[in-house]
Amino acid sequence: MLIGLISIIILLFFCITYLAKPLKDLTVEMGRVLSSDKELIFDLHIHALNSNFWTVRVADADISVFAFSQVVPMMYQEHVRGVDPAEYLGGFYHFDEPLSFSSSAYSNEPVTAISLIRIKSPGADKSGNERWSRMIRYPYGLVVRGVLKYKPLPFLNAQSVAICDVVRVDPTTGKVSEDPDQGFCLTYGSNHTA
Repeated sequence: MLIGLISIIILLFFCITYLAKPLKDLTVEMGRVLSSDKELIFDLHIHALNSNFWTVRVADADISVFAFSQVVPMMYQEHVRGVDPAEYLGGFYHFDEPLSFSSSAYSNEPVTAISLIRIKSPGADKSGNERWSRMIRYPYGLVVRGVLKYKPLPFLNAQSVAICDVVRVDPTTGKVSEDPDQGFCLTYGSNHTA
């Protein structure tokens, strides 16, 4: 009786492990951008298809955030110049609240998870922060690029998936729109992921 029960548990363990699938059809969007000299805050929307019968949680990442602009005035000068090519603002490695992707095994519809991202002192150093504080006065672009790390099940090896998204931000209206030129994401494929 005990051997039969142990055999069933081991068989179930192997079946679940075999059936565990990575997240598929992952896409990324940014929204609700709030920028100041001291902090950059935005929502990161991640859409994915979770073919498993259980919820998959993503707590870890290695994501960098960059900004770019066509025009940024030089400090103490009247003329404007382009920024070449992108300003590193900062990065993050852990979501404060893990992204949760509920099962879409029955519906076959993508699930959306949203996380608030905060970059303190954007620009990585004093001169970068000064450029950032001038950049946010004019329309600018944001690039989020990196890797999400997760385990489909706690006892399985970690999976990773590359993400990338480019948006344009208009600071006067607060409008955030997808940048039609996803050049920063070209190596990540046409749907902003790899």
